[in-house]
This record gives sequence, C-alpha cells and structure tokens, in this order.
Amino acid sequence: MAISSEDQTKLLKGVIGLFDAAAGSEINAQLENAVDNGLSIPALLNILASKTEFTEGVMGSATTSAEQAAVLAGHFGLTADGVEGSPATQAISYFESGIDGGAEIGTLVYQAVVFLMREDLPAEFAETAQLLENKAAVAGAYNAEESSPSLGSALMDDPLITGAGPISQDDINQVLANAGVGVPDSFTLTFDTDVATANNFVSGLVFTPGGNDRINALQDEDILTGAGPNPTLTATLGNANDNGATIITPTLNGIETLNASFTGSGGGAVTALDMQDSSGLMSVNINRVSQAVNTAEIGNIEDATVNDLSVRDTNANDAGVVEFSYSAGTLAGENSVSLEVDNVQVGALNIGQNTSGIAARGVGTQGYENIALNSTGAPNSIGTFNIPMDTGTAGVLTITGDTDLTLGAAIDAVNIANNALIEVENLHVAGTGVALAGSRIATIDASALEGNFTIVLDNILDVGKAGTSGVDQDVSVTGGNGDDTFVLYDVVQTGDSIDGGAGGSDTLLFYSGSALNSVAANIDNASMFGDGSIGDLAADFVNLPDVTSVTVRNISSDVDVANFGGDGVLENAADAPVNFTLTNLTPDQATGITILHSTTGNNQIQNSTINAAVASDTADDTLGVTFSDGTNTDPRFNFSIVTTIPTITSTFENVTLTDSDTESNSVELTNFVTHTGTITISGGEAGDFFNLDVDTAGADVTQMVIWSRQEYKV
Repeated sequence: MAISSEDQTKLLKGVIGLFDAAAGSEINAQLENAVDNGLSIPALLNILASKTEFTEGVMGSATTSAEQAAVLAGHFGLTADGVEGSPATQAISYFESGIDGGAEIGTLVYQAVVFLMREDLPAEFAETAQLLENKAAVAGAYNAEESSPSLGSALMDDPLITGAGPISQDDINQVLANAGVGVPDSFTLTFDTDVATANNFVSGLVFTPGGNDRINALQDEDILTGAGPNPTLTATLGNANDNGATIITPTLNGIETLNASFTGSGGGAVTALDMQDSSGLMSVNINRVSQAVNTAEIGNIEDATVNDLSVRDTNANDAGVVEFSYSAGTLAGENSVSLEVDNVQVGALNIGQNTSGIAARGVGTQGYENIALNSTGAPNSIGTFNIPMDTGTAGVLTITGDTDLTLGAAIDAVNIANNALIEVENLHVAGTGVALAGSRIATIDASALEGNFTIVLDNILDVGKAGTSGVDQDVSVTGGNGDDTFVLYDVVQTGDSIDGGAGGSDTLLFYSGSALNSVAANIDNASMFGDGSIGDLAADFVNLPDVTSVTVRNISSDVDVANFGGDGVLENAADAPVNFTLTNLTPDQATGITILHSTTGNNQIQNSTINAAVASDTADDTLGVTFSDGTNTDPRFNFSIVTTIPTITSTFENVTLTDSDTESNSVELTNFVTHTGTITISGGEAGDFFNLDVDTAGADVTQMVIWSRQEYKV
C-alpha cells in the first residue's frame, strides 16, 4: 500500500530541509517505499544526512555547529538577522543546540517540519511555514516530471517561490520551466514562422519550400522563448536572399545567451540583428564576421543585465566595424561589462547607446563605466574602441589576457610618385585608440596582460573632468608584461601617469602636438616622430628616468591634411622644420640618440634639428648621435645639432657621430665652439662623404667641404 498523503508531505519537506532540493521520481519512490515498509521518516532522514551528497555537497566547509545550523535554517528561508526572538534567531539556536546536544540532523529537521505543520503554529512562523509548503508543492510537481534530483540546481531559489501566500499552479509551472523541466532541450528553426519554447535554439540557413533558395531560418516573425538554465540562441546569419532585408528583428523572450555568426557576402548579407523586441539577454557573442560583410551589429539591446560580450574570428579587415548597441536609457548610470576578443582585426569596435539607427554604425551618450577586456587566441587589433561613458569620473578599462593587443589604427604612408614605396610604416592615426570616454575614464590598466600592448592616446589625457570647469581629469595608463608602445597625441598633464609595466621593452612614442608633463616610469625607449606642419617636439628627461635610447625622425610631407595619418600620401614637399628638444639628459641618454632619415623633401640641413642638454653639466660631457636609414627618395640626409639652449646650463665638450646609414651626410654643429674636447666620427660606406663644414647662419652652404672619417681633436 502507499504511504499517507501527510507522510508524503513530511517526506517532501524533510528532503527540502536537508538538501533544499527535490528528490526526483526515482529516489522519491524509493524513499516512500522505505517508509511504507516500516522505516520511520526521522530514521530515513538520518540515513540521508549520512550520505556524501549531504556531508560534502550541502554542508561542505560548514563543520561547526553554528555553521551547520545556519545552513539548515537557510533551507527554511531563514538567515541570521541579529534580532532576539525572531524566527531566524530561534531556528538557528534550535539547530545549533540540538547538534551540540548530540541529536542527529535528520531528526532535528523532521521535528522542524512537524513544528511548522502545527495547527497552533505561532504567528511569527506563518511565513516560514508557507514558504516550506510552497517548496513542497514545487518538489511534488518536479518529482512528477523528472527522475533525477534537483541537487545543484536553482529550483528552490526561484523568486516565484515565496512565503507571502499559497503558490499558484501557473507559478509552479513557470518555476519548473525556469529549471528546464518539461522543456525541449533543443529546437532547430525552420523556413516557416517559428513560435517555440526551448532551452537551446539553433538557427542556420534552410531551403525555401520550393527548394531552390537558401534563406536564414531566423526571421522577423519568429517568437522564441527560452526556458531552463541559460537559454541560448545560436544563429548563423548568411545572405538574406528572398526572405527579407539585411536586418533581422526577431522576438526573443528569456534567452540569456546569444551567439551570432555573420557569414554572408555581397549586398544581400545580413549585417545586423535588432534586439528591440527582445528581453532577458545576459551574454552576447559575435563569433564570426566574414571579410566580405566587414560589419556586424547586435543592436538596440534592451537589457542592462547584459554583462558579458565577446568577439571572435572577425576576419574583417582593418576598416570593418563591429557594434554592440543599446536602446536609449538602457545603460544610464554606472554599468560594468566583460569583453573577450579572439582573432579580431577591426577598424572600430563600438559598445554603447545606439546613435545611428540599426542600419548604420555609431554609439554615444551612454555606455559602460567599467570594462574588463580580455585578449586571447590570435593577436587582436581594434582601430578605434568606442566606449562612451555617462556616469562619474572614475571609469576603468582593465586589460588582461595572453595575446598581443593593439588599441589604435595605423597606416603606411606612401610616396605620391610611387605608392608602392612605403616611407613610414605603421603611422599611427590620430583620433583612434580609446574614444568617447575622455573626461570620465580614469584608469587604463593592462598590468595583467602577458602579450604586447599598443595604445594610441588621443583625447584621453589632455581633457577636463566631466561636470567641472577648468579641472583636469587625471588618468593613469599602465602597460603589461610584454613589449608595450604608448602612442602620444595628447599632452600628458601633471596629474596623469604612464607606467610601462613590469616586463618587456616599452616605448613612449611622441607625435607632433604631444607633450609629457609628468613622470613616465618603466619606459625604455623614447621615440619622436615630428611633422613640421603641426609643430616641434620636446621632452624633459626628468620625466623619462628609465629611458636608455632615444629615436627621432622628421616625417613631414603629408601636407594636405593637418593631422598625422591624413590620406597616407606623402607629397614630396618640404614642410616647416622640426626641432627635437631633449633636455635634462643623463650621460647614457645623451649618448644613446638615433636620428632616422626624413621623408622625401625634408632631408635638408635645417629640416631637422636636435637640441640637446644634460641634466648635470660637467667639464667632460658627451653627445652621441647615430644616424640611420629611413625610406625616402632623397640622395642625401642632413641635419643640425644645437647644444646651447637659452636658460639651460649645459655644454657638450665631446660629440660622437656614428654614420650607420647608406647615404652621404652633412651635419651642422651649430655650437661648435663649445666642443672643446673630442669630435669622433665613425661608420659610413666607401664612396660616400661626410661633411661638417656647415654654417647655416651665414656661410655659403652650397659649397661643401668633404671630410675624411677620422677622429678630430678641436
């Protein structure tokens, strides 16, 4: 015969008291059979309490009576509140004293169940008793559908289960659906309109009823409802063909994870998935973007709960755009997100409020203030990382991972007469890197990145603090453990900081218009690329204490655009001269300077000038300059050296010039009268000449005297 309904209920509640779970039909039947054969429910619960599923799975690290009492009380919905005489305080005290007194846990749980089933139950325990009653109702329904126990699931933690009143059958059904009970594990979309509930949806390309055309299974009219743990839609989006436009707008309810691949080509390729009619998203992943498409958007996301994004295998070229956009107001206030990139090379990656409509790409106004970016897999390059922030002034971009990461665009500058001749490789482009976050972002931290890190800093450092007038926004930028490059278009303000990080050989690269007004620590190399149409470059090496080598180059001639990386075409025309001013050099820094050939048309004697001064003037200071090749079409390379700088006490008695290029050279030692020690000239190639007989202040520089290479005593 079967056990009584009262014993069935006590058994359901006893299992909940021990495990906060339902037993499932198979185990529940065994338990009822044991009671039917004469085993008491307390004895049965004591046996269950001896199993590893309870001792390790439930109690785990709870070894003291106080810890175990707190776990058991929690199964009844009671947590310590510090209120004397409250249901929680009474329950925890009951379990703790019982365990200390040697009572078996199964017996204690049974007595608690019986107490909560009393008709004369004290009023303060009414809500606790109702919660247990509702959990038992859910457990009974679960056991009728599922054979295995719900241990480890969130079945009993569903917010629909409360003690406010009896749970309805509809709510019980929804709790089970939320746990995946009775829900198909997988549903594959068809060519027709799909209205379905499942845990996993798969959408690919299917044939039309006539069988003569492939279309996307995911369509505007589809209504997909997720159920169970982490409901997921995995969609492959190819060419639209004859079933719609290049934007798909399905209705997704309760789907937490979206995996999308954009695989089409040509004008009919799907490029956007519109989430305007969807809710419940938490994780959005773009797993592929074909180079033919070169753009992809998951747009108009309505859920602020989205906190996990990824982009993988874009296959897009460096002009492509990938975007996660949100409806207006969704990201208002402070928000956080994690982003993983793997084998990503895109011109822009946008994350923020949609400001362009779903058919175009563009974000702004609102976004995430805390972004954790992980770089993994193949090397990753993002030309412009558009991450608008709308709240506070403490925004953080944290970068981790084991793969090289570049945040910033670069082009190759070519000669106008020969576009196959690259004169400047990897010319970093102004306005790229991290964008739309200036005035609110305060930290860019790549200290946990193992790969090489390159970042363009423009409109990030020399900005004011949001919501203020005349107050600078202080920003710290930290590199990782690889060879890092910090590209400066900004003026680094006194409250800003740049730190190369713990490992690798790190470079600070100045472009005209940038400056450094605070200490940049752990920087090994300082490079200066100057454009005469923009201005000179200067660095006080008090702010570069760890630098061991300095490289300068005049890269003028992109004169039609007043910005680096304009059209990338060098017009073979002379721009204004570029002065490279290097002050407060250490002795090692002063002898570690390299100048590279200028771009075509900018190799005359006064096009490039090194102005140098030591930090501590002695009677025997040496300036060492090496000149090396840089691509151009000019036959010679010439430059000037100035060592007397107004208001600075510094004299170089010795000059060492190392000719490591493949051309003839003229060098003007402007302050030659101060070089009272040794001028040492070395290097060169047979057939070239080296000329120091230059005086641009008044002498005829059209007639050059050729000096042989040897050491000259002055």
